[in-house]
Amino acid sequence: MTEPSDQQVPDEPHEGIDAFDNPDAKAYEDNQSSPLSRATGGDGPPPTDAPPAGEAPEVEGTGAGDPLAGVRISDEDAEHAVDGDDGPEHPGVRRSS
Repeated sequence: MTEPSDQQVPDEPHEGIDAFDNPDAKAYEDNQSSPLSRATGGDGPPPTDAPPAGEAPEVEGTGAGDPLAGVRISDEDAEHAVDGDDGPEHPGVRRSS
């Protein structure tokens, strides 16, 4: 059995070293976004096409109550459209290969 000694025990080898005080850790932290940041980052005025305060924006399409908005085909597109498929040639008939 060993006798207790009055020698001082050396400090931990990493005591007093800041693990985040190096170029890699600082670069990583600089590239992180704030969890409280907003899409614009708070820089600059609102978009110029935003309606003035107190006015509602003009609503179009399905939001305005037209359920077929964006579903109808334009006349120009209809000219270039291909006829739809009518289904199988002979419904209910199996073909042997």
